Amino acid sequence: MADSSVSRELCERGKYVFSVRLPMLSYWNELAHQFYPEREDFLVDHTFGEEFGTHLFDDGPVVLRRDLANSFASMLRPRSQKWFKPKIKNKKLQEADGVADWLDEAGEIQWNWMYEDLAAFVTATKSADHDFATFGNCILTVDVNRAGNGLIYRHHHLRDCAWLENSEGRIDTVFREMKLTARQIRQKWPKATLNANIVTALKDKPDTEFTVWHVMMPMEDYLNIDGADKAINRKRRGGFKWASIYIDKSHGDMIECVGSTRFKYVIARWHPVQGWPYAISPATSDALPGARQLQVMARTGVEALEKSVDPPMKAREDGVRGDINLYAGGVTWVDAEYDEREGPTLELFDVGKNAVLGLQAIDASRMRLADAMFVTKLTMPTERAKTAYETQRIWEEQLRAAVPLFEPVEQNYNAPLLSETFDILMEVGAFGQRMPDGKLEGMPEALTDQEFTWSFSNPIQEAQERIKAQTFQVAAGIAMGAAQLDPTAVQDFDVRTAARDAMRGAGAPEDWIRDKDEADALAKDQQDKAALSQAAALAGQAGEAAGAAGDGLAKLAGVI
Repeated sequence: MADSSVSRELCERGKYVFSVRLPMLSYWNELAHQFYPEREDFLVDHTFGEEFGTHLFDDGPVVLRRDLANSFASMLRPRSQKWFKPKIKNKKLQEADGVADWLDEAGEIQWNWMYEDLAAFVTATKSADHDFATFGNCILTVDVNRAGNGLIYRHHHLRDCAWLENSEGRIDTVFREMKLTARQIRQKWPKATLNANIVTALKDKPDTEFTVWHVMMPMEDYLNIDGADKAINRKRRGGFKWASIYIDKSHGDMIECVGSTRFKYVIARWHPVQGWPYAISPATSDALPGARQLQVMARTGVEALEKSVDPPMKAREDGVRGDINLYAGGVTWVDAEYDEREGPTLELFDVGKNAVLGLQAIDASRMRLADAMFVTKLTMPTERAKTAYETQRIWEEQLRAAVPLFEPVEQNYNAPLLSETFDILMEVGAFGQRMPDGKLEGMPEALTDQEFTWSFSNPIQEAQERIKAQTFQVAAGIAMGAAQLDPTAVQDFDVRTAARDAMRGAGAPEDWIRDKDEADALAKDQQDKAALSQAAALAGQAGEAAGAAGDGLAKLAGVI
């Protein structure tokens, strides 16, 4: 067992980090209360079989949150297409021989690893999407599974995690709390020296839970802790950027402390708040007052509708005999001696006559809520415009509204998740084994020490490309109009380049579009044939002219 002074120091630091984050729990719990009731366990644990959302009178906020979260996967991670591809920043180098082919193959390999059933990529990201939409933060881990033959993605509860930023505003320290049984602890660390209480529980009650903390921090920070040199193997420390520490929080003992080349955590933040390591969701933060108002309106509206259909009534005690029976076919007996001139025996209260107005107000509130939560920005325009210019403007306007919603998901969520996965696959040799010289087998030498980034293919990107097709039509019309005034104006319009971009923007498959070199060769051949044909025509015209001239001279000689 490692030096306990290190684990005690980390425990104290972890308590401080969790205490700083404490105010966020109340805020997150209120957001869950209104938008995500099954996640309303930041302050109190749910029990098995508990019914969620019993406090809600209208399901609008919950349904809108669900639609928003589901759109992240359907719009940016469509399973029906390869939605990502590795690339490098040097575009010229990316077009070099073998580089593009290797990147395509690497993207295919990563896709296959990610979407294996045991990797649980879809399950983890689906759960994380709902945290991201509701709270503006989500946290996942990517690692190799226990068998060592695949990946495992896991999504973690925000309640159990706290993190810190470095001087550049990047998250570099994470504390994560977990409840593990004695049996699970032994499975995860079969060779670790465990506390006597855990060992005893393994024999008597293996399902007894203990609190374990995982700490991920820069190796430099870890080595600054007194006693850290004794807690980590010197041979495994060299070259590692991160320290990965597991602490038996229940007893203050260190279970494992190793070096790591990867941070392992992917923490996606939607809209960071300056000065805070935690972000907010602009969807639910802006819609929170409206969600509260909608619940009050729904409660009042339901009561008004109920009173309108089944209104309260007033009855004279001395005029009614027995119970008042208002069910279908019911009979209410009235005292025969009661004088109706003193007032009706039964009288309805007309207090629900404006129920329809209340329901209309609720519908209007739902629409405002949908707009505040960006749900109205999720669909591409379907209306038909009269001209190509009008169509282009409609698409541009829709994209201006949608891109601010999806861009943070792409850059702060999808890209880091792909990069972490890519680094793991590089480590395990999925793209090729490491050679003795440190180079990767099969990788073009030009890619050595290159920084890999990502290009994306999804409906948003396709919509942006589709604008090119509309722009082509507008530009072509301008060029044709200019040619009528000045025939040389058509030379300003590169038709072939514009047409290729427009065809791709319209969604034409790549195999419909010839390779540029092949197209250039065919164009040159066509130009050569046209030049030969023109030369032959000119030669024929010259021959006809020479013949005509000869005939003229002959006739002239005959006259002379």
